[in-house]
Amino acid sequence: MEKLTENMIRFAENKLGSTEYAGWCLAFIEDALEISNHIEIFGSFVTPRYVYTDADRYDYLVKYPDYLTFTGNMSVGWPTTEENVFTDALIMWPEVSSGYKFGVLLYENDMEYAIYIDSEGNALSKEDEDIVSRHSDIIRSLFMKADERWGIIN
Repeated sequence: MEKLTENMIRFAENKLGSTEYAGWCLAFIEDALEISNHIEIFGSFVTPRYVYTDADRYDYLVKYPDYLTFTGNMSVGWPTTEENVFTDALIMWPEVSSGYKFGVLLYENDMEYAIYIDSEGNALSKEDEDIVSRHSDIIRSLFMKADERWGIIN
């Protein structure tokens, strides 16, 4: 343990005056431990993310919970095109007990809408029903892709 600590201190001393880790205190501590001792503990930054694009060009992201929290999320994004890099996405927040909360990011007429939906893809707010209805085919496809990847539908 003493050697691990000495290596971490040496790593920190070599970074004095650097702004490389500004605002990333926990990442600095993790790197000081792992890099200076040639070990891998967390597998990524303290708040790791998993990003994947499938053969159909759907984007998948898993954002693990931040340190000392339970608020991570998963998302599936509709394939982007060169003309349109902003595409609809389904976001899922796993509940601690079981199940998920759902939301969608919908793009229409150069506007972005962030809307909570239920597990059937229906808007939770009456004022969002029209836009959700117009995007219902995409939302259904995103749910199917999420279920294929993570088995979210019971």
